[in-house]
Amino acid sequence: MSSGTNKGVVLLIAFFIVAFTIAVTLISKSCSGSSSSSSGSSFTNSYGTSTTKCAHKGCNNYIASSGNTNCCETHSHKCLECGKYIDEDAMYCMSCLKKALK
Repeated sequence: MSSGTNKGVVLLIAFFIVAFTIAVTLISKSCSGSSSSSSGSSFTNSYGTSTTKCAHKGCNNYIASSGNTNCCETHSHKCLECGKYIDEDAMYCMSCLKKALK
């Protein structure tokens, strides 16, 4: 390889390292908050309590205040029917699925 090609490869690797570092920093900051639910709001999540921590490794947020998920609002989805927080791999909560089957 020529010296110009080597410099290009080194620059490309450096760019990816910087981009990766920035991405990890942003993700870490989104998971380091103490709580994503506001005080005074009612807690109706059937999975835990208002002090239950998110199940995502390294995340210190409390679980979402509504629905049935063991994750914080950042790591959860909302039910497409009722808007309650649900696990990130779901589209509808169990209550709405049961209603749809009746």
